[in-house]
Amino acid sequence: ELAKAMKAMNKPILDLAKGSPKFLEDYWKNLDLSITKHGIEYSKLNFPLNFGMDYIFNTTEEMKETIRRIHKAAGNANVEGRHIIVGNGVTHILLSAMYTYYKKYGNDSVIVKKPYYFRFPDFVRISKLKLVNDDSDKSLNPIELITSPNNPDNELRVSESTTSQKIYDLSYQWPQYLDNTVLNDMDIMVFSLSKSTGHAATRIGWGLVKDPEIATIMEDYVENTT
Repeated sequence: ELAKAMKAMNKPILDLAKGSPKFLEDYWKNLDLSITKHGIEYSKLNFPLNFGMDYIFNTTEEMKETIRRIHKAAGNANVEGRHIIVGNGVTHILLSAMYTYYKKYGNDSVIVKKPYYFRFPDFVRISKLKLVNDDSDKSLNPIELITSPNNPDNELRVSESTTSQKIYDLSYQWPQYLDNTVLNDMDIMVFSLSKSTGHAATRIGWGLVKDPEIATIMEDYVENTT
């Protein structure tokens, strides 16, 4: 009844139950010239989504260069000398990073500070790893997941463990969400197209990876689980 009344008054309706992946369509159309200036063509971010899995996973150098330009424009991540791994959303990249650390170092423990995104325990379980509460057992040297700004409390987080295996989920590390943007320079940094541009449900995530061996294993994982 409320929705009918709002519609009758020609008022916009925000559906909090499911949202709308086309919510920012007009915004991006109006900014077409602005984003093209940074090498981000609107046709690559269009509505409705007209590219499939082949497009995502046969990533061209042009797409990788576009990702580099986005980060240089935003000033939120060092892309120099980084390998770019593109997957089916941030989840895919996080899973590939956890798998890679496990395969390379043999450690099967993951630490995440509470509160955390409610799906993280599922990610750990799918990876056949185990979630631990802290890194007090130094023999574990667990994989650490750090989300900054954090979901759900928006805390700007840094690593609080002594582990050498860190994965930074920086999906919300964009100027529109922060008062100050910093140039992040971690070994594995993960980002999301949907969070950076408002193109919900695009399911495109990428990782900026420093170590070429780590990048190769992650890329193999992404290709083999597509």
